[in-house]
Amino acid sequence: MEKVLRVVFARPKAEAISLRLLRSARRYVFIFLLTHPVFASQLAFSYRNHIIFSNAQDPDDNTAPRASLLMHENTLQSDYDNYRLGVNFANRLTPDGNKDLNRPFALEKIYGETTLGDWEIAGGDSHQELGRGISLSLYKDPIFGTDNTVRGGSVKFKPAGATYGVFGGRVSALKAPVAINAVPTSLVDNELLIAGAYATGEVAQDTKLGGHYFYAANRPFGDDYFRKDFHTLGATYEQANMGDWDVYAESNVLVTHLLTEDSPAVPAGYGSYGAVTWAPSPWKSKIEVKDYRNYGFEFRRPPTLEEDIIESVNISDVSAARMSVEHRDMETKTTWTTSYLVGRDRLVNGTIHHGVVGTR
Repeated sequence: MEKVLRVVFARPKAEAISLRLLRSARRYVFIFLLTHPVFASQLAFSYRNHIIFSNAQDPDDNTAPRASLLMHENTLQSDYDNYRLGVNFANRLTPDGNKDLNRPFALEKIYGETTLGDWEIAGGDSHQELGRGISLSLYKDPIFGTDNTVRGGSVKFKPAGATYGVFGGRVSALKAPVAINAVPTSLVDNELLIAGAYATGEVAQDTKLGGHYFYAANRPFGDDYFRKDFHTLGATYEQANMGDWDVYAESNVLVTHLLTEDSPAVPAGYGSYGAVTWAPSPWKSKIEVKDYRNYGFEFRRPPTLEEDIIESVNISDVSAARMSVEHRDMETKTTWTTSYLVGRDRLVNGTIHHGVVGTR
């Protein structure tokens, strides 16, 4: 008869009891922290969602049948004292359309940030903009399904009269935008790495000078080598409260390199904007000029002088000037406005004239 020897290793009874007590203690400590008046009074949770249901025809294919599309976006966020954590995710479903559009779950954004004295520290996804957005603007516009961020980190230092900041990471666009006519980006097939720094300082009362620089490199997904890189250098000047006058000026230079063999040289890009405002109450008049030449960087939101229209106008090779006048009726709180813009669109080789008269 075969004999079998079995050896069983077991924790001593006292050790097992201690582990159970420790686990229970952790749960009670967590519950205590959440319910303690001091902690709970500063802890806040929020939840937002955005749902769109559409039934439409593919605008690029007039012969395609109409298809239904359900889009759903959720944002969970917690705040405690000076700390914030959040996550944004979405899903998309079409029962009768192109099945490639289905996304059961897409992690869109994840972020954490805190303020410690003069320091602001962020990790994960953050929006970044330099100057007035002529050289770089990673922003959110739900109407057009745009939410571009840097997924990495950023640090900002804000002592009295100055601001210094650095940021870096990978540019992240939405995978499943919740919008009827979402604006696509090149990040569907490419990745863009970016790093930058900026500084602004008050050199006199209400007078600020600033400068910024960033580097970006682009490559298709799966490639080991970058195909293109960008260097941008810019400067800003701002004068506020000079009597009834305010002045702003900004200029940027973009240098682009194609990194593949035998690639042609890319002309440098230039982007400048200036504004002078005279606002003796109840009047306000403003003169603006813009001059963008061969500015071939995608992630921007420069002043267009066109009533904040961004996505549908030429912002890469155009020059224009606009004058606007407003009058506010202090009794009725009604504002009357008129403006006129003239410019040159070099992409279509045409002259622009745009006049506006309105009230609000």
